[in-house]
Amino acid sequence: MNALEALQNKTMKFSIIKEGKATISVPLVDAVSKKLPVFYNPAMTMNRDISILLLRALGRKDMRVADILAGSGVRAIRMLKELPASIVEHIHVNDSNPKFKSVMTKNLRLSDCPSKKLIVTTEDANVLMHGAGGFDYIDIDPFGSPAPFIDAAVRHLNRDGILALTATDTAALAGTARDACRRKYWAEPMRNHLMHEIGMRILARKAQLVAAQYDKALIPIYCHATLHYSRLYMVALKSKEAVSGVLDLHRNVVYNTRTAEFGIRDNETQEEHDILAGPLWTGPLWDADLAKKIAKLPQRDETARLTSMIAEEAKIPIIGFYDLHGLASGLKVDCPSFESIIKALRKQGHQAARSHFLQTGLKTDADITTLRKIIDD
Repeated sequence: MNALEALQNKTMKFSIIKEGKATISVPLVDAVSKKLPVFYNPAMTMNRDISILLLRALGRKDMRVADILAGSGVRAIRMLKELPASIVEHIHVNDSNPKFKSVMTKNLRLSDCPSKKLIVTTEDANVLMHGAGGFDYIDIDPFGSPAPFIDAAVRHLNRDGILALTATDTAALAGTARDACRRKYWAEPMRNHLMHEIGMRILARKAQLVAAQYDKALIPIYCHATLHYSRLYMVALKSKEAVSGVLDLHRNVVYNTRTAEFGIRDNETQEEHDILAGPLWTGPLWDADLAKKIAKLPQRDETARLTSMIAEEAKIPIIGFYDLHGLASGLKVDCPSFESIIKALRKQGHQAARSHFLQTGLKTDADITTLRKIIDD
């Protein structure tokens, strides 16, 4: 039975589940839907894992946190249960579902979690942010695009505050729904092996443009594209000069379908065989030191595999990556192992690491001629 049928027939059943150190009550349904009386998406567990790891790695004190689309409240409960007490001053946990307060009360009791650091509300997310003052960390994890919430969030993000964005509308950001990308993110996407990195950079630019109106520069410090969503963390600098520096890094990226080469382009002129994407953020997507710290923290094996891969990828601050299987197919040879290719590239003095954006992706500063020669040898 799907969620809508269960609601209509009033036959919804609930189950008690554990995530991290949280224990919560969730609906038993075949498919996740925003129509659920309690919204909980188990596929977002890694998303929540990494938000905890990132705050732990940053090691800040007395943070004012806002979880504005809280669903079941599991993220806020995990923050209280899993982070050192000194990190969080309080969490403003909100969901517009009128039943949210009773849901949160039940889940706090199940998790044996004190509520003294929580402010629980059931307001419209944008209304909440406009009336609640400044925050040091704002988490936006919607069912769809985060675009409608970015303006209110950046206006109420404190100096050096962290904005965490989840986008599940991958059809727009990854190039399937091009018109939707233009409307929501003011950019042209790219539909090929680079699409998830391109989409992440488009998302970053959208947030940066909104923040620029308030003389705030949003700088990416961590991100990951996992399953059906993109997740991006950005730090806010209150500086007109920093804003100018960010805007200078909004450019276009071009991919040549004949040569498989890619790079930055300053204009929208397209040559034969070119695919153009952007404008988008062309600066780093990670703080490499932070990525290293996150990877070293204790975590679930599945999350550890991702954060370890990102820690290596973050060391190479360039745009784009190669699809090794695509290149090998073009050369009509079997693709060597990633390990042998990375070893050969590093032996020649190049940087090289697997890209988490694609299972067969390799990020390297070597040119395509060098890479093809290694694959073909």
